Amino acid sequence: MTDWIMIVITAIYVIATILICIFNYRSAKATREQVAESQRQFEEINRAFVTVTFEIIRSGLAVLHIQNHGKRIANNVRIRVADSFVSNIEDSKDRKCIETLNNSSFTIGVGQSWYVCIGGHLQLEQMGKKILHIDIQYSDNKGDYSEQANIDLTQFFWSLIYDSSLSDIFQQTKNLNTHLESIAATLKKDDTTIANPLNIFLHSASEQDSKKLKILKIVCINVQSTLKAIAEQADLSLEETHSLLVELMCVDCLVDTTNEDWTKMREDMVWLKK
Repeated sequence: MTDWIMIVITAIYVIATILICIFNYRSAKATREQVAESQRQFEEINRAFVTVTFEIIRSGLAVLHIQNHGKRIANNVRIRVADSFVSNIEDSKDRKCIETLNNSSFTIGVGQSWYVCIGGHLQLEQMGKKILHIDIQYSDNKGDYSEQANIDLTQFFWSLIYDSSLSDIFQQTKNLNTHLESIAATLKKDDTTIANPLNIFLHSASEQDSKKLKILKIVCINVQSTLKAIAEQADLSLEETHSLLVELMCVDCLVDTTNEDWTKMREDMVWLKK
């Protein structure tokens, strides 16, 4: 009788041990899955995340806004706009910008943005005849990513033209420049010197805007100025001056250049106000 009791107790113990092992296995599996999911969520949150959106800025300028919303630097960024949309762009300069973008590979820092002009508010109806399809590819130090965006421009037909503060500043600068030239002409008759109007600064603007305004005033005062001359007067490097001039042309639409290939920096390239 005692032997049977021991056998039953042993059997119960074995079964209980097996059940405990099963529960422990399931618990360990669930823990591993939770850890894996937590790791996946962490990687998803702490990764590069590049988006391309359509915006209307600066007195009706239609642009693609390329932005890295993520927490890592986006490398090897490649943006591909559908050929059907590119061929539908009327302005050759804007079309060339998109074609250059399609053939480019670049890096976007955390929180950094780039703007690419695709036309103006008045061309929105023509551009809206084709869906804006965009393929986005990029990578960070953890992996490679691919996104897509399909934008129907017809949904923006209701939008109003936006006048930026920089446009207002530009008009004020033109008026100020005309007034200063009048004063300078009057004082010149009396052989009186006048302070250089370029020393007038906009104290409420950012450092970047102050540099742009300084360059803009140089271009406004001089009928045609070379890149080298503008850089010397603004006391800036050729690279920074060229970058700001391109922004004033493509984003703000305030200046222009006589050079067809304005993407390549040359000291003798000529800039003028629109």
